[in-house]
Amino acid sequence: MVIDNITSMPSYNEPYISQNLVYAVCHAGHSSGSYDTQSVHFSPLDVAMIYPRHAVSTTDTSDDFLVTLVVVSAEVFNVIAPQQIFRNRFRYELSPCFKLAQSQFSDVMKIVEALSVIDKSGLNSRNLLMVDMLDVLVELTDHFREQNETDEQPVTTRLSQRLYDAIADNFRQHRDVDFYADLFCLSSKHFSTVVKQETGMPASHWIQQYIIIQAKQMLRKNLFATIQEVAYDLGFADQTSFCRYFKRETGMTPMEYRKQVHAS
Repeated sequence: MVIDNITSMPSYNEPYISQNLVYAVCHAGHSSGSYDTQSVHFSPLDVAMIYPRHAVSTTDTSDDFLVTLVVVSAEVFNVIAPQQIFRNRFRYELSPCFKLAQSQFSDVMKIVEALSVIDKSGLNSRNLLMVDMLDVLVELTDHFREQNETDEQPVTTRLSQRLYDAIADNFRQHRDVDFYADLFCLSSKHFSTVVKQETGMPASHWIQQYIIIQAKQMLRKNLFATIQEVAYDLGFADQTSFCRYFKRETGMTPMEYRKQVHAS
């Protein structure tokens, strides 16, 4: 949902841990607080993407504070997570907030306003339209962050982000950790240990997540593609092996998932 014209942030006796993904844009004023163990300051032209299960607290908010929030429920986040959210989550989980240029802020607000219109529309296709528009919002935000930070911060050398690109290039042929460990000239054990230290999850989890996200997007967007065609496009030898893999990771068959998404 989209929540406009927020003028204050709640103050809790202890840090608040949300189960939702929260995308915030600041129009005016300022707010100070903490994100996990680091101090944060939210001011005009700032945008923040806060992932579930992170601790946030507010210590000070100015009288002229004004923000808009896009709140993505845990159900939507877990079932229909956009590829862009997966790709850059490590960057945002480490540092959720950055500043936009005025023109960038205006472009972001156009997408947020479109989300608000869809949210209030009552259309039967509202949920699907919201997810597609969220894809656009997150990809545009990622693009602006890369533009703004190119000259200020060195390109990350974190293994987890390099792993994402490797998975994207090779997932149709390779779904085993050993292959990716070899790419980085590391033992499988050490490779998985480093990725888990950086992300909280082992390398095998991210390989599986990438494949499932790709599968969900195809099932959701390519309505005329058969399950067999989706299986082949993902690099599975046949429909049966794909269905078995998908159900093991999600608890439902590809057809059940497709029906669930389009019934919502």
